[in-house]
Amino acid sequence: MAEITTYSLHRIGVVRSKLKTRDEAPRQGWEGAPEAWLELNEVLAEGLQGLNAGQEIVLMTWLHQARRDLLKVHPRGDQNAPLAGVFATRSPDRPNPLGLHRVRILEIAGNRLRVGPLEALDGTPIVDIEAGASGVSRCLDARAFNSTGRRSRSRASRLHRGTTMDREVAFEGGCLCGAVRYRATAAPVRCVICHCSMCRKHSGAPALAFAHFPVESFTWVNGEPRRYRSSTYAERGFCSKCGSTLTMHEEILGDRVLVTVGSLDEPQRVRLDDHVWTKDQIPWIDINDQLPRFQQNSRRGRSMVTRLSSRASFLRRPPFPRP
Repeated sequence: MAEITTYSLHRIGVVRSKLKTRDEAPRQGWEGAPEAWLELNEVLAEGLQGLNAGQEIVLMTWLHQARRDLLKVHPRGDQNAPLAGVFATRSPDRPNPLGLHRVRILEIAGNRLRVGPLEALDGTPIVDIEAGASGVSRCLDARAFNSTGRRSRSRASRLHRGTTMDREVAFEGGCLCGAVRYRATAAPVRCVICHCSMCRKHSGAPALAFAHFPVESFTWVNGEPRRYRSSTYAERGFCSKCGSTLTMHEEILGDRVLVTVGSLDEPQRVRLDDHVWTKDQIPWIDINDQLPRFQQNSRRGRSMVTRLSSRASFLRRPPFPRP
């Protein structure tokens, strides 16, 4: 048997959370985990320079309550599931119990960071902090103390019409504060930039991009947006806590959920199709992307409205099922 080399890790801080026991901690951060404070050693405060509130980071912790003598576990604690090697799971119980957590910075106060959502227990040692990187942080969903594994996502996929999506690679997103989180397991059927005045008013932005996800693939995994009826045919969703613009719900498009592209964790994974309501476009906006532009709705949007308008029963459907 090869000799095991020993290395030293230095704790750079500690987690301060209302979660005190493993039984209290959710399996993933987005499954209802609270906000928490990261208290760094004061001598390391200078290393936080360049981080900002609203930014996503990858937090590395030492799961100090994990068992280090286990090499096989039942995935996700399901005793009916066959045993699997810990390296094939997300179990916190492993020879080197490192926790990897994707969280968002909510506040910076000296050597302290308020982040969320985070499922690590109070007193968990912090090993490292890194700025979130697209394509990397997606693989680092937080490893909870009472979880025992989930198959890791094996590859990134090309994600839009005409492409194939790995069934284990989902789209996830949510609001700024983390109170509302969603997940879509299918690629969007359409992505569009809207220049209408209502989208500008709702978002405070010059234009607003939406991704259309099939309703059957969409789930709210934490909280739900509050809705405001902006017209006789549509409602707009936002986080009641931080105000983030999240969704658009049109009765005539009840087969899909429209989420703001900016609320996606990885907006670069979607591809835009066209611009709509350009008759309301701000004159100084000049997006030279060569995409089709429509004074009002796109042809595809208009044809869909015509096709569905005659289906009164469809119009009575709620925008999407509530879990």
